[in-house]
Formats: sequence, C-alpha cells, structure tokens
Amino acid sequence: MIIFLYGNDDFGSRRKLNEIIEQYRTKNPGSFNFYQIDFDSKSKDAFAELKNGALSVSMFPEKKFFVLKNVFSAIKTPLRGVKGKNSQEEEILNFLTRNNLSKDSDAILTFWQEGEPVASNLLFKELIKKPNLVQKFDLPEGCLLEDWIGKEARSHGVQIAP
Repeated sequence: MIIFLYGNDDFGSRRKLNEIIEQYRTKNPGSFNFYQIDFDSKSKDAFAELKNGALSVSMFPEKKFFVLKNVFSAIKTPLRGVKGKNSQEEEILNFLTRNNLSKDSDAILTFWQEGEPVASNLLFKELIKKPNLVQKFDLPEGCLLEDWIGKEARSHGVQIAP
C-alpha cells in the first residue's frame, strides 16, 4: 500500500502524516517494523535504508511501515532539453515496481513531500496512480483561510473576532 501526501500546505500535510503515524503506533505499540527515512538528509544513504528495511524478513507479524520524507529532494531534475530518466528516479521506480510495493499487503509506504513536486516527474506520475491513496494539500485562501483560522483557534480553546 502506498500513501502519498504532498502540496504547498506543509502544516496540513505534516499534521495528516502525524495522524497516520499515530494510527499505526496505536495498532502496533513498540513496533520494530517502523522506518522513518528522510531523503533530504545528506548523512546517510536513504535509498539503501529503504531497500534494507523492505527486503528484510521480520520475526514480528505486524505490517512494515515506512515514512519516506522528501524523496523528490533526492531526485535531481534533468537539465532542460535532456531526455531520459534520472538514475536515482529510475532506481526508486524499479524498486517499487519490482517488489510490487503498491499492492503489498505487508508493507505501508507513506511518501511525504514538502512542497509540490514537478508534475512531469515519472515517480510523481507513478505515485498519483490508483490504487495509491493520494492527498494534495493546498494553502487555504479567502473564506477557507478564515474558516481554518477559526477552527484552529477553537481547537486551542481560544475565541477570536473576525
């Protein structure tokens, strides 16, 4: 199963990500199959960490749960006018396809992206396909922004005037 959260409303998408993580941790307290991998981090090889976790055999019955942050930060966009796939992107796509991770009932991959990826990106196109669960978070504007501010204030026990 693949869940993909992205968009310009980082606050809203991060909140949704935290809800999903909390649901998993409630069902699987003390889970040994929880992996949080930040592809934006320069200190480690995030793709190798994903491969090791996904291909390892677990002694525990719960599903493996991966939170993959900022995968598109690791994929450098090709130069304008240059055709063909990026090798990092191709490697990730091949891994997802070869291991059938979108349909795997024993693994949940949650992709969270800060901001909005380029729509022409091949990995982006793959992640927004069905049966993946996809949610885009746009910044609220106008009346939607006013409503959101009011709801946030009330959730913190504060009343504000319009």
